[in-house]
Amino acid sequence: MCIRETNGNILSKNIFYSYGSHNLSNVTGDRVLVNNQTGGAGFQVCYGYNGVNCSVVMRGTGESAPYNMTPINSVVLVK
Repeated sequence: MCIRETNGNILSKNIFYSYGSHNLSNVTGDRVLVNNQTGGAGFQVCYGYNGVNCSVVMRGTGESAPYNMTPINSVVLVK
Protein backbone atom coordinates (compact mmCIF):
# COMPACT_ATOMS: atom_id res chain seq x y z
CA MET A 1 0.00 0.00 0.00
CA CYS A 2 1.28 3.48 -0.71
CA ILE A 3 0.24 7.09 -0.40
CA ARG A 4 0.79 8.99 -3.64
CA GLU A 5 1.09 12.75 -4.06
CA THR A 6 -1.61 14.18 -6.34
CA ASN A 7 1.16 15.12 -8.81
CA GLY A 8 2.03 11.42 -9.21
CA ASN A 9 5.11 11.24 -6.97
CA ILE A 10 5.44 8.52 -4.36
CA LEU A 11 7.83 9.24 -1.51
CA SER A 12 9.67 6.15 -0.22
CA LYS A 13 8.55 6.95 3.35
CA ASN A 14 4.93 6.52 2.19
CA ILE A 15 5.30 2.94 0.88
CA PHE A 16 4.22 0.25 3.34
CA TYR A 17 5.05 -3.46 2.99
CA SER A 18 4.27 -5.07 6.33
CA TYR A 19 0.99 -5.73 8.13
CA GLY A 20 0.22 -3.66 11.20
CA SER A 21 0.16 0.04 11.99
CA HIS A 22 2.43 2.65 10.45
CA ASN A 23 2.58 6.18 11.84
CA LEU A 24 2.61 9.04 9.33
CA SER A 25 4.71 12.19 9.44
CA ASN A 26 3.99 15.33 7.40
CA VAL A 27 1.32 13.67 5.26
CA THR A 28 -1.27 16.42 4.85
CA GLY A 29 -3.70 17.65 2.24
CA ASP A 30 -5.13 15.60 -0.59
CA ARG A 31 -3.31 12.36 -1.41
CA VAL A 32 -4.17 9.29 -3.46
CA LEU A 33 -4.26 5.98 -1.57
CA VAL A 34 -3.11 3.01 -3.65
CA ASN A 35 -3.83 -0.54 -2.51
CA ASN A 36 -1.64 -2.90 -4.51
CA GLN A 37 -1.81 -5.78 -2.02
CA THR A 38 -2.89 -9.23 -3.15
CA GLY A 39 -5.05 -11.96 -1.63
CA GLY A 40 -7.79 -9.61 -0.43
CA ALA A 41 -5.52 -7.69 1.96
CA GLY A 42 -6.63 -4.19 2.84
CA PHE A 43 -5.86 -1.13 4.88
CA GLN A 44 -7.41 1.36 7.26
CA VAL A 45 -6.72 5.05 7.76
CA CYS A 46 -6.63 6.14 11.42
CA TYR A 47 -7.07 9.44 13.21
CA GLY A 48 -4.77 8.38 16.05
CA TYR A 49 -1.18 7.20 16.04
CA ASN A 50 -0.43 3.47 16.31
CA GLY A 51 -3.65 2.44 14.54
CA VAL A 52 -6.20 4.06 16.89
CA ASN A 53 -9.68 5.33 15.86
CA CYS A 54 -9.64 3.80 12.37
CA SER A 55 -11.94 3.64 9.35
CA VAL A 56 -13.48 0.44 8.05
CA VAL A 57 -11.08 -1.85 6.18
CA MET A 58 -10.72 -0.85 2.52
CA ARG A 59 -9.94 -3.89 0.38
CA GLY A 60 -10.44 -2.55 -3.14
CA THR A 61 -7.29 -2.57 -5.24
CA GLY A 62 -6.03 0.33 -7.28
CA GLU A 63 -6.13 4.06 -6.66
CA SER A 64 -8.63 6.02 -4.60
CA ALA A 65 -9.97 9.46 -5.41
CA PRO A 66 -7.90 12.19 -3.72
CA TYR A 67 -8.39 11.89 0.06
CA ASN A 68 -7.76 14.58 2.68
CA MET A 69 -5.00 13.14 4.85
CA THR A 70 -4.66 16.16 7.19
CA PRO A 71 -6.55 14.54 10.12
CA ILE A 72 -4.98 11.08 9.51
CA ASN A 73 -2.04 10.04 11.70
CA SER A 74 -1.51 6.37 10.81
CA VAL A 75 -2.45 3.58 8.42
CA VAL A 76 -2.93 -0.09 9.25
CA LEU A 77 -2.34 -2.90 6.74
CA VAL A 78 -4.56 -5.93 7.40
CA LYS A 79 -4.83 -9.46 5.99
